[in-house]
Amino acid sequence: MKAAGATKFRITCAKDLWETTKAFKGMDDVTVVSRQGKVYTYELTGNELVAYLKELNDNGHNAGWSSDDYPEQAIRMYDAIAPVVDALSPTLRRDAVIPKVTLDDVVLTHPTPSAKP
Repeated sequence: MKAAGATKFRITCAKDLWETTKAFKGMDDVTVVSRQGKVYTYELTGNELVAYLKELNDNGHNAGWSSDDYPEQAIRMYDAIAPVVDALSPTLRRDAVIPKVTLDDVVLTHPTPSAKP
């Protein structure tokens, strides 16, 4: 799995989404690198990322094993992270950036059309 080779991987999301999907005690030591209100950026090692993706996959696609499963949230996180992991390259470069995912969905409001043309 490509995630195992990542030195660092960052996930930015609402704290409650992280707390809901991390689901096991081994993720309690993940580094928080920034915080803006309720939005946190977590930095994972490759091994932490592998464990997290496994947890997300199990909870998202094999839900029902326990009452702690949150399949919708797990699938949302997995679907956001997996394409970034798939795009990782093993090439070491000095200008390489830390791969990251930001989950910050917003509802766009559109002005109400006027009755007059």
